[in-house]
Amino acid sequence: MYLPMAKKKKTAKLSLFENLNNWLDKRQTVLFWVIFGITLLTGLLLYDPRVSLAGDDSSYILRADDFLQKFIYPSYQGPLYPLALSIVLLVFGFNLMPLKLFSLAAILGFLYFTWRAFRNRVPTLLIFSVLILVSINAHLLYYGSQTFSEAFYMFMQSLVLLIFFSAFIGKEGREEAVRLPQDIKRHLLLALVVLMLALTRSVGYSIMIAVAGYFVCYRQWKNLGLFLTGFALLFVLYAGITTAIWEGEIIPSSQGGSLLNKDFYRPELGKEDAAGLLIRFVTNSRQYLSGNLYNAMGLVEVSVLSYPLMLLTYLMAIVTLVFSYKKNRYIFFATLVTGLFLFTTFIILQASWNQQRLIIPVYPYILFLLLGACYYLLELKKTRSWQFVFLLPVIVLFFAGVSDAKEQVVAARKIKTEFDGLTPDWRNYTKASRWVGDKLNDPSVLVACRKPEISTIYANGKPFHGIYSVPSTPLDEFIQQWKTSSFCYVLYDKGRENTEQHLDLILSNYEGVINFDTGGYFIARYEQESDIPPVLWEDNLIRTPEALLKVLSDTPCSIYLADYLLSQLKEAGVTHILLANLRFHSWIKDGETISTVRNYLTFFTEKYPYSLKLEYQEGADEDEPAYIFSIDWENL
Repeated sequence: MYLPMAKKKKTAKLSLFENLNNWLDKRQTVLFWVIFGITLLTGLLLYDPRVSLAGDDSSYILRADDFLQKFIYPSYQGPLYPLALSIVLLVFGFNLMPLKLFSLAAILGFLYFTWRAFRNRVPTLLIFSVLILVSINAHLLYYGSQTFSEAFYMFMQSLVLLIFFSAFIGKEGREEAVRLPQDIKRHLLLALVVLMLALTRSVGYSIMIAVAGYFVCYRQWKNLGLFLTGFALLFVLYAGITTAIWEGEIIPSSQGGSLLNKDFYRPELGKEDAAGLLIRFVTNSRQYLSGNLYNAMGLVEVSVLSYPLMLLTYLMAIVTLVFSYKKNRYIFFATLVTGLFLFTTFIILQASWNQQRLIIPVYPYILFLLLGACYYLLELKKTRSWQFVFLLPVIVLFFAGVSDAKEQVVAARKIKTEFDGLTPDWRNYTKASRWVGDKLNDPSVLVACRKPEISTIYANGKPFHGIYSVPSTPLDEFIQQWKTSSFCYVLYDKGRENTEQHLDLILSNYEGVINFDTGGYFIARYEQESDIPPVLWEDNLIRTPEALLKVLSDTPCSIYLADYLLSQLKEAGVTHILLANLRFHSWIKDGETISTVRNYLTFFTEKYPYSLKLEYQEGADEDEPAYIFSIDWENL
């Protein structure tokens, strides 16, 4: 009897993604540790012995030292990172290398926890593409030898994701098995790490919104209530303990308030309105999601400002958000975290700051979202045959990253001392700071400068006083002072020909200046009106407070009074001033310099021309020198 052969069951052909994921799954532990080793090696090769010229990295070290030496709570810019650094200082002392290696350890911790968080929860091809690109990225690994908070923030952020993935998303569908004590414990643990992230940098509060948003999106009302309750309890506990130990504001109100100023350094210009914040958001989006982001990938110059690149980035992130909502909740949550971080950053940051480091904490997750959009689009039935296209951007980004890293490693190997590789303006500034530490180390000497944190590090710990802006006198305060004064004030228009012709005569009675966008006035003071020199007399002179208010007509202005500026220095105990020629455009010597300290001196030396005495000059006159002046307080 003939028996027909059984038909073989057709096996569906695996896609390229499925084959690659299967291959990576079998080897992912070994591959991860290879990537870990590459990251460590690249980070060590990029090691930079200098402190950054931005100043914030030095500030964290000094706050950590103040906590150790003076028990001052480091509330400004987030306390947790300086507290962590204080442990390193306690063990190794005031030594830059251990502090910098702490940052590299934080990045390695971020790498490990990110892998643990996403392992077996997202496509292996996707997460390993991101990890390998991170392992050779010089822009990100730069922070492995700096003491900015970026590396520590990344570490804490990855810890939040690991706990949320493991204790919440991973237990969905099995939550009935979670008993009440365990439920409370996991919510408190999540609330604790979220609070720790928020205490690292204020933008960390955005992840609290991401957690709450996730629970809302999936209608997990019990989890939402328990999490918010746990976070509130821990925050109240934290605030209570810190307030009981340290007096004053634990979270300075000036910190958040200043961020919403139209100009961070000129509060007299007022706060941003809704339209201003929208403009700020769009401007920051274009700056960070075009030049800064794609420069970090090694693709464009950082100065590129491109609306198409910005819109493409947002579009791809939205694609990932939409697909992941139903397909992968782990990716969905990572998208929420990244999106809310960027939204918060673009709203609170002044557009003029424009620093790539401010998006570095979520740079790996941005890569994840962009590649995630490609991955999901190529998983569609109509595009499965094109999945090889996914590898193209990964390969391009890898070689761009290697090229960038090679260039940066070569530059880093040339740096042997903390003065190497600095432009003349900064070399002279830092060497003048070192001179202060060596020659003016008397505790009674206090030097004011533009970058006190950097100066303190280069002066081996000697404190400096910061001149971050020129303090102005409020208009209403000046008007009141004018009305109650027995002296006669006269305001001379800077733009008038008569003022220019007799400037020396005007400055002989100089009291200060009033500046506004379209002009300004010199303020002169006389015993009585008859003392005004006849040659200066004009019908349009401003001689009364009412006349000034009428001319200004609500125009924002800044008033700088010589005696007020000097009083600020005297109250702080300042004895010397470091005046430098720090470039406004760091990449070119064009004569434009950061003028804050110079303006401060000009505004009071016009009245007291012999108040300063040159004590030391670092650098030749034509080589962007730095000067140390002493203030002759006895003759003021």
